[in-house]
Amino acid sequence: LLLLPEAFLGGYPRGHTFGMSIGARDPAGRETYYAYYQSCISLAPTSPERRELEAIAKDFNVFLVVGVIERIGGSSIRCAVAMFDPSLGMVARRGKLMPTGSERTVWTATPARREDLKPVEVVLAGQKVRLFAAICWENYMPLLRAAVYSAGRGCDIWLAPTADGRESWVGSMRYIAMEGRMFVVGCNQVVRKREVVPPLELGEGEDGEEFVCRGGGVIFGPLGEELVAPTWEKVEGGVAVIEDLRREIVKSRLDIDQSGHY
Repeated sequence: LLLLPEAFLGGYPRGHTFGMSIGARDPAGRETYYAYYQSCISLAPTSPERRELEAIAKDFNVFLVVGVIERIGGSSIRCAVAMFDPSLGMVARRGKLMPTGSERTVWTATPARREDLKPVEVVLAGQKVRLFAAICWENYMPLLRAAVYSAGRGCDIWLAPTADGRESWVGSMRYIAMEGRMFVVGCNQVVRKREVVPPLELGEGEDGEEFVCRGGGVIFGPLGEELVAPTWEKVEGGVAVIEDLRREIVKSRLDIDQSGHY
């Protein structure tokens, strides 16, 4: 299982205003939106981006979960997460229910559908497990978590692709692991100012080396145990190997089971 961050493909347009204020837009902002739209991808059945992602999952024999900015309908874009099985290709995708704050100026919201809030059952290393991916501040929506817990038999691995690079985010990941008695994998981008998409204008004397997103990806076990510590300002992934995931899940739910006796 390989998790990549929110907006990993398409880019998180940190720092951009797109020339908007309440009641006004400017021509330069429209140009920025056009440049951003061009960087986004399509997940339509015949799109080259989708075919390439399916090929990556197959060639490396990984179940791939990736945050994307997706072109949908007309000329709109949304923040989404897509899942690719090495044998079956793309098996799930859904859009972020509610973009946070000024993200709403460029990303469309996605109406909630019950089927989108059901964990996806997959086979990883011979084990049947149920996955769900909550994008960034969707993790702060208690009714979303409740809907996932109540959908069938609950969730085993909770995935949290994000753009939140604050240390407080790590505490949220631990809490959700303990609440749902799940493995929680959080993954965030490490981005310098010169790497923002679309490119930001640099001020006089700026070299663009300042971090605008610091990373902090983590993995927690179902009792809140830290399996991979957060790394900051380093582009490196954390790896956890779980020999018998279902065994650890069942043991952890002796005292609290959100989709069972609780």
